[in-house]
Amino acid sequence: MIRFLLLLIATILVVASPGAAQIQITADFNGDGAEDLAELVFNSQLFSADLLIATATQTHRFPQIAYSGAMEGQEASLTLAQDGALEVHSGNRSMGRDRWDQTLTIVWGGEGFLLAGIKRAWWDTLTPDSDGNCDVNLLTGKGLANGPEGAREIRLEAPAPALADWDQALPEGCEG
Repeated sequence: MIRFLLLLIATILVVASPGAAQIQITADFNGDGAEDLAELVFNSQLFSADLLIATATQTHRFPQIAYSGAMEGQEASLTLAQDGALEVHSGNRSMGRDRWDQTLTIVWGGEGFLLAGIKRAWWDTLTPDSDGNCDVNLLTGKGLANGPEGAREIRLEAPAPALADWDQALPEGCEG
């Protein structure tokens, strides 16, 4: 019972504190040899998370990069891929019938951070045959989408967008 109460209090403090850090990762994200810091900052009023990346020379802020709800199964998080890319995870795995998971892959592109990839999966808890997924490498412009209609290739003409310029539009076939 005490463990439950402590967990409940900790959850309330995080949800009630705009700007509370959700997760931090340190690595050399821009290849300059210095350790950088990436941090997700939760904004409970907007149900979103901002991404902050502090390099040796400046701090980059990417507002509302991910959805982050107040309930379990809706928390945004960061991971470091084996190749050193930063991954931002978000989704709704707990509420309503429309569920989804999304991973944004972020890399340094020489002059700034790029959105290098999008992975997304979606499912309807009441209509199991409507689920799908996509995986798009924005650096190559190639990807694959799977859905009720089957698998299809995704081809994009535009190069990987600068993360600061990304309008949160998903590639065709990834909308779910």
